[in-house]
Amino acid sequence: MTDSILEAVQISRTFTAQEDFTGKIVRSVLRQPKPRSLQALCDVSLTLKTGEVLGVVGESGCGKSTLGRILAGILPASAGHLRFCGQPIFDMDSITRAQTFLKIQMIFQDPMSSLNPRKRVADLISEAPTVHGLISPHEQASFVNDALIRVGLDPNSHSRFPHQFSGGQRQRINIARALAVNPEILICDESVAALDVSIQAQILNVFMQLKAEGNLSFIFISHDLGVVEHLCDRVAILYLGRIVEIGTVETLFKAPKHPYTQALLQEIPRIGTGKRRFNPIRGEIPSPLSPPSGCAFHPRCPHATTQCVRQMPGLREVGQEHLAACHLVHGTVSHLPTELSK
Repeated sequence: MTDSILEAVQISRTFTAQEDFTGKIVRSVLRQPKPRSLQALCDVSLTLKTGEVLGVVGESGCGKSTLGRILAGILPASAGHLRFCGQPIFDMDSITRAQTFLKIQMIFQDPMSSLNPRKRVADLISEAPTVHGLISPHEQASFVNDALIRVGLDPNSHSRFPHQFSGGQRQRINIARALAVNPEILICDESVAALDVSIQAQILNVFMQLKAEGNLSFIFISHDLGVVEHLCDRVAILYLGRIVEIGTVETLFKAPKHPYTQALLQEIPRIGTGKRRFNPIRGEIPSPLSPPSGCAFHPRCPHATTQCVRQMPGLREVGQEHLAACHLVHGTVSHLPTELSK
């Protein structure tokens, strides 16, 4: 896992409300301000290595799903670059770009809403590979059977509709549909969050099996750090549209440097910690419409200083394959706790 398959360089995404002609006239007459812009992502850079599982973690509203959709080609980036196997995606012609994004597939959180309820399983799985010329029409039946077996479903269920399956089975169909075009990257956006715990384990076993095959690279978006620790090789911590820490699972879970990462990891349920007092992160994540100055985490950080309020920290190396964006760890970490409380 030395070569990078996907690289995001300073990706940013800004959302601005679109006004029609009538809205502009009303705003002008009432002298209302122009619609504000919401910056969902700001200068996000990360690298996905061939064959690895990269976790992206953060609270709701931090920009995880937006990042996943940009990496999958579903949303355009407002700024920045994407490289696939070293080639800039945004500089490709439209045909080459479409062929490249075909190699990057996404599995969404809600397994039901991401499936067309009017189509049978056989059509859901075989449509894309047939359209793109990966299989011929007479190969569809055997192709669908093999795809269903691969994700642990009965091949005789190919004629059923999505509503005739359970949530876990529908998610397996989504996985089979994503794998049908022979992707090189799977982006899993909270793909087990909507499932029961027992069903989550089954879907995670499917991912572990796919990981063991060694033909896929994963970006696993989740808020469940226990799952991330079990499945991922590296983890990127996202806060208010920025990466605040990134490193290997072993390094990040044993010695987190950023106060936000420490606060998240301290609240993972662990065996033997039933009497431990729950201390949630104080305050709420700020609104992207009016982000705080300096470090975005400083209003909630117990270690914040004047420098944190005034200056945005950049990602710097704090160890081997370990980066953190925190003024308090740039140069010394002696005054910050590096071990999780037991």
